[in-house]
Amino acid sequence: MISYRNKLNVLHIITSMNTGGAEMMLIKLTKYQKEINHSVIVLMQKGTLSDELTKTNANVFYVNIKQGKIPSLYHLYKIIKYTRKVSPHIIQGWMYHGNLAAIFSKYFSFSSSILFWNIRQTFFDFSKEKLLTKVLIKLSIFFSKKPHKIIYNSEISSLQHEKIGYPRCSKIIIHNGFEIKTNFSKKIPYSKKINLKKVFLETGAKRILHVSRNHPMKDHRSLLLAFKNILKYHPNTYLILVGLGLDKDNLFLNEMANNLEISDRLIFLGESREIDYLLSLADLFVLSSAWGESFPNVIGEDMSHGVPCVATNIGEIENLIDDTGIVVEPVNIQQLTEAIIKILGNENLRKSLGKKAKKRIQFFFSMEQISEKYLSIYKESYK
Repeated sequence: MISYRNKLNVLHIITSMNTGGAEMMLIKLTKYQKEINHSVIVLMQKGTLSDELTKTNANVFYVNIKQGKIPSLYHLYKIIKYTRKVSPHIIQGWMYHGNLAAIFSKYFSFSSSILFWNIRQTFFDFSKEKLLTKVLIKLSIFFSKKPHKIIYNSEISSLQHEKIGYPRCSKIIIHNGFEIKTNFSKKIPYSKKINLKKVFLETGAKRILHVSRNHPMKDHRSLLLAFKNILKYHPNTYLILVGLGLDKDNLFLNEMANNLEISDRLIFLGESREIDYLLSLADLFVLSSAWGESFPNVIGEDMSHGVPCVATNIGEIENLIDDTGIVVEPVNIQQLTEAIIKILGNENLRKSLGKKAKKRIQFFFSMEQISEKYLSIYKESYK
């Protein structure tokens, strides 16, 4: 058993530490909450954000379940073993996999801990979800009365889940929190020099950044079609695609780019740990999601760097952006095109929106404020 002195002991359970909003938020929580001893059970293997999590001094355990595989008895034993080793006061699940694993962790380790769930997505069309996700959502409905509290990062997400059977009495809304970063290198990372060299060589080039994962909900098709139109008005523009699956091996997007004759203006970077650098490079950030967003971390990160954003009206994106960018309807290529052209074509507007975006994050969504909200509910629940 790990020995702690006079501190609340919180065990988080999360699917992976690959780049994603939930993972980034967990890292920031463990970094900011010095009053708590944080431990983390990662159900899968080490990911792109594992080193960042380790730097926070949280105790981290990996169950090493392979993606898409059913956990073995040995994997389940490891979850129980790690839970008993930590002996938590609170168990905090993250997303559907982590939430159900948190249920298992508490009851099969015979822990007296208080159980929390954390839900960070919306869904408008249940039929579009993967089979495993559908099963997990259905199972989660059955077990959703077990947690002491369910934390949502948007009001829309809570309403949607309550509509399918989640209890209303246990909900808490805590939005994502963001850091205002100023001290980061603006030197081109060696690994990106080949990809980004031409962006710097071209005088007056505009740079649109998009960060997500390769998934139908992100609607990359509409984004590429809009970008084709944008090049007619701003030919000196690059679209930089960052995230898991957004690389040279993505046959669908590469073939589509070739057919649209925009390949020379697209840069596929795949997963990257240098998001701060890339945001410092960007003139505009675009999120083209068709569904599934709740309160996107990536937009808040973008705004905290003073970069204006064009995004679709999903979840609480409109509430987050407010008047610091432009919100358009999902799967509306014309609106997406016009919004991007409007900002790229007016330098004064672009700079003004960027400044307003940064101030909005500072005043309403700073990590200090959000961390304090988590800390408060943890302490109130364990009196």
